Amino acid sequence: MHIVVPARPAQLASLRAELRAWLRQVEETSAEAELAVLIAVNEAASNVIEHAYRGQPQGVIDVELTATDDAIRVEVVDHGRWRPPAADPGSRGRGLLLMQGCTDISLSRGTDGTRVVLRVPRAA
Repeated sequence: MHIVVPARPAQLASLRAELRAWLRQVEETSAEAELAVLIAVNEAASNVIEHAYRGQPQGVIDVELTATDDAIRVEVVDHGRWRPPAADPGSRGRGLLLMQGCTDISLSRGTDGTRVVLRVPRAA
């Protein structure tokens, strides 16, 4: 499944709804895996909205989902700029930790944007 949405907060609910509908069609995907994907993708998309396109024209969030025999693999991509985490985020800045708690995550960043790859085992 491939979804492209504007990087706006109002898009998060519809993005989650599309993800949930797709995940429920993937056989043998546990409720725990579904929840982990929804939480992690919502957080990754929220980070895109808040950080990637600051000071630039409105961008997009590009999400690609793939079901393998044993896992759900998700790529969340932006075409903005990487913003290093603040030295003292205060009560904020827990997004990557949250994603790490829900999924196996890899992150790559470059001049053409940031790519977050999430992997969640399908079984509970």
